[in-house]
Amino acid sequence: MSSSLGFLPTEVTQQIFALISPAAVLKYSRLNKHINASLTHRDFAALNLTFFVRDDLYAAAIKTNPDFLARLWFLFPDFYSQVYCERFLKNVSVISWMYKDLSHSIPQSVGCLGHLKVLKLTSNNLSGVIPQSLGNATSLIALDLSDNLLEGPIPSSLGSLASLERLLLQRNHLTGVLPAELGNLSCLKVMYLTKNRFEGVLPPSFARLLQLEDFRADDSGLEVGGIEANARLMLVFSDGFKRLSALLAREFRGRVRIEGNEDHEGIED
Repeated sequence: MSSSLGFLPTEVTQQIFALISPAAVLKYSRLNKHINASLTHRDFAALNLTFFVRDDLYAAAIKTNPDFLARLWFLFPDFYSQVYCERFLKNVSVISWMYKDLSHSIPQSVGCLGHLKVLKLTSNNLSGVIPQSLGNATSLIALDLSDNLLEGPIPSSLGSLASLERLLLQRNHLTGVLPAELGNLSCLKVMYLTKNRFEGVLPPSFARLLQLEDFRADDSGLEVGGIEANARLMLVFSDGFKRLSALLAREFRGRVRIEGNEDHEGIED
């Protein structure tokens, strides 16, 4: 069968396999190179989803099985999830999938969600990195990825989320230094970084977080220094940094060091 299908035009091959359920079709991509090239393409994904995820059946499935949406998006390869996102999720404003036992990584297609205001994926088994494309979801107000298995650094693209008020990343395996771009989040009120594996100190750009009211970073791996360093910084930085210093003093009981004082003059001993 695989050898005969290998001689068919790509369009015919796609038409044949489009009649197979999306949950099963990808195993056939291993039959030969021609079939693999035909089935691992967004044009085929669009055709396949047209057969199996019709609007009327989709609406009924969501009503009877809300987990259907989450699992379909997360389990499919990128070329499927991109098409799926553009067709069914592009106008969604809230995604709140907690305790769904979702695995795999966050789809790159999350960046297509231009109307999304709340993304709450807490308490799942999500792994991999936070995608850079998430920075394209510029309507986000609340982002909660806490209690997962995410790793790697916080992407600098999150600094583009100008409307973001809540950033909850606690209890993951995130690493690296905090990107300076997070200081661009002028609306940010809550930031939780607790129980991760970060390195270094807070970037000076955090002085611009004038709306920050609740900051938690205990057991995050962030470097802490003496209480004297914290007190000296409070004398020379802006009101925003003084406010942040007060939050940090509560969080770390005066043991946190903030990077950046070496570029400022007028520090009294």
